[in-house]
Amino acid sequence: MNKRRERYCKLRTIAEVQAERSKLRKMMRANEADLADDWAEVRYALSPANLMNEVMSRVVCRSPFLRNAVAGVRTVVDMIRGRRASHSEHSDDCGCGC
Repeated sequence: MNKRRERYCKLRTIAEVQAERSKLRKMMRANEADLADDWAEVRYALSPANLMNEVMSRVVCRSPFLRNAVAGVRTVVDMIRGRRASHSEHSDDCGCGC
């Protein structure tokens, strides 16, 4: 903040002030873009699917019993997801009885 005040004190013409404001706008846009990228990475890292995969992969490495349990959970989750996907593809009057 101090650096910015010193810069403004050294400006002598309106053109210099406008150029400095233009630089500030560009810096602000770049900072906002960086923040948006950072938030996107945080949202991805904290997404439920990503967290579940991370936890399951760490649990799988611990013991053979847990490996089997995790494999069963993954199978059930995949089956549920498959049912939801296939059910959403059908319309109410498709006549397939599902």
